[in-house]
Amino acid sequence: MRIGIDASSAVSPHWGGPENYSYYLIHEFAKMDKSNEYYLYFNHLPIRPLPQQDNFRLVYFTMPRFWTHLGLPCHLVHDKIDVFFSPAHSLPFILPSKIPCLYTVHDLAFVFLKRHYDLFSRFYLNLSVKYSARRANQVLAVSVSTKRDLVEQLNIEEQKVTVVPNGYDGEVFYPVESSKVEDVLLKYELTDPYLLNVATIQPRKNHIRLIESFSKVARRYNQDSKYRNLKLVLVGKPGWQYRDIYDSPRKFGVEDRVLFLGHIPDHDVPSLMTGALALTYPSLYEGFGLAALEAMACGTVVLTSNISSLPEAVGSCGVLTDPYSINSLTEGIVGILEMTSEQRETLINNGLKRAADFTWQKAAERTLTLLKSLIYDTS
Repeated sequence: MRIGIDASSAVSPHWGGPENYSYYLIHEFAKMDKSNEYYLYFNHLPIRPLPQQDNFRLVYFTMPRFWTHLGLPCHLVHDKIDVFFSPAHSLPFILPSKIPCLYTVHDLAFVFLKRHYDLFSRFYLNLSVKYSARRANQVLAVSVSTKRDLVEQLNIEEQKVTVVPNGYDGEVFYPVESSKVEDVLLKYELTDPYLLNVATIQPRKNHIRLIESFSKVARRYNQDSKYRNLKLVLVGKPGWQYRDIYDSPRKFGVEDRVLFLGHIPDHDVPSLMTGALALTYPSLYEGFGLAALEAMACGTVVLTSNISSLPEAVGSCGVLTDPYSINSLTEGIVGILEMTSEQRETLINNGLKRAADFTWQKAAERTLTLLKSLIYDTS
């Protein structure tokens, strides 16, 4: 079987959820499958290495425009691809019907959070995702929540959508030893207890409500408390509409307690997670919520939202709050700070066990099974 994969996201210099998803699945395919042929198509020179083995062919080509919609389908036909997998981008608009396709949808944020997208982005995403989901022979959703959204919002047939959850990198995210955590905290001059948030600085991540809630927590523990110097540490590069977020600490009187670290090296994130009192991740919408899973894998208590896919990620192993309610967020944080050591230990251990169920190996095995089924169904 000759499998074609749009690997352009896997080699992208800008790493996010879909990019990491593509990268890890491709490498898991290489580990588990030595018999099928893989053609990886990409338009940037790889920042991270792609598999180098006999059954993998790397196809690098560039075009000033229409790489996905014109150049890619020409290569698929020329290379006699049996089945095509698009893990992060839209399917080509010009694609022969004889080539069966598997298409992954990560989320429908552009449907639920319209005001966080410009007009052109909303138009293009709505057009491309609808087309791709309907053209694909099978659609892969990364959560039950995303599958429900596809069925209810885009009218995709339920039986056409298969849920295959994401995994996390267990070689990167684990409870880091205390000496290494101390070195990383020293690097970022973090000497006080802190709550952590890891996300692109943009409205959909709900930073402003988080900062307002933190300001109320800070005032509650302002004196004679082990949390009187509590900090909120925000890790992530600036994204869409970020200026109001950066202004929020001053607005709520906690400019000396909220620290924006910006984008930091990936290898420092697990140490920051391990050293945090909690990951506070009250996002307004997530297709999967990988940061919550990674934090649990680091042995960190997680506070997150009770909507979209986030309850699926944490199960009963995290503190769920209403992301639109300042009171709910505030009380959720206070509840974590007031936990007994036994309560915290139970939550941490349950989180470690739950995180262990989500691996990229499992995700790749199920995805490869879907790809094989498409060949059999169309043969």
